[in-house]
Amino acid sequence: FKKKYKLSTKFVKKLQRKLNTLIKKAITDNIRNGEEIGVLLSAGIDSAIVAYVAKYLVPNLKVYTVVNEGSKDLLFAKKFAKIYNLDHSIVKISFKDMLDVLPEVIYALETYDVALIRSAIPMFIISQYIKDNNNNIDVLLTGEGGDELFGGYEYLEDLETQNSLNQELLNLINSEYKTGLQRVDRIPYYFSIEARAPLLDRRLVEFSFNIPSELKIFKNKYGKANKWILRKAFEEEIPVEFIWRKKEKFSDGAGSQFLFRNYIENRISAKEFKNKKQITSSITLRSKEELYYWQIFKSKFNLTEKTLLEIGITNNFKV
Repeated sequence: FKKKYKLSTKFVKKLQRKLNTLIKKAITDNIRNGEEIGVLLSAGIDSAIVAYVAKYLVPNLKVYTVVNEGSKDLLFAKKFAKIYNLDHSIVKISFKDMLDVLPEVIYALETYDVALIRSAIPMFIISQYIKDNNNNIDVLLTGEGGDELFGGYEYLEDLETQNSLNQELLNLINSEYKTGLQRVDRIPYYFSIEARAPLLDRRLVEFSFNIPSELKIFKNKYGKANKWILRKAFEEEIPVEFIWRKKEKFSDGAGSQFLFRNYIENRISAKEFKNKKQITSSITLRSKEELYYWQIFKSKFNLTEKTLLEIGITNNFKV
């Protein structure tokens, strides 16, 4: 992280071209002859790039969007699919739909982690839709990894130095196996669909850490831009409204972010939470929502205190 760069216009343009080429190569290498390929499309920058590149590699590419009515993803995804004439399936879900699948989601994930479960519910429903409607999709491409490589999370803007930003991005990549990739891996496979994250291609990951971090979160007198270099790499190919769309969490765009928290708040009292939050000496639940998920998790796996000690489960998400 200590290497110094002269950030000339020529140098930045060179990085943009190289990044564009590597991303296209990574997506191409994740599309193989004989496979039916689909793309999970929220029309944020990451999924938009994946769908854009895949469109030219897969005839009659199918893309899938899962949303609550009124979510921001719906408008953007419909417009993107229309521009590129994509075979677009939209699955609109209600809170009841999400509540109905919650136990299966927890079972498939093998976790009671709140953020992971929230984000997995929409993916579970869209994967189930693909399987139930005979879409014959073998592989579902996702935009997972863009935020971790190029600084997509809002809290990263507040890191004081460029060195600390790169270190935090490295921490995020090293923990992906128990966060976002756990959702991407376990949920589609529950329905015999393989999910692939081309943005996490090793060549692309290695190259990303040679990009000066000030080009990832770009700051000037007008403000800040997350994933700046990624956006610039495709600025001349993808319409500006998608390239410069603000980052949203998967569960925000799909509409599941706060629904469960608010629902559970009224079903578990403060007294009940206080009495039940200490599971073992090493497990202390952090919220009513986590307690609710824990109770489902425990019932699905028939856990006893002895079992917990044997398998070494802690608050680190999973069995």
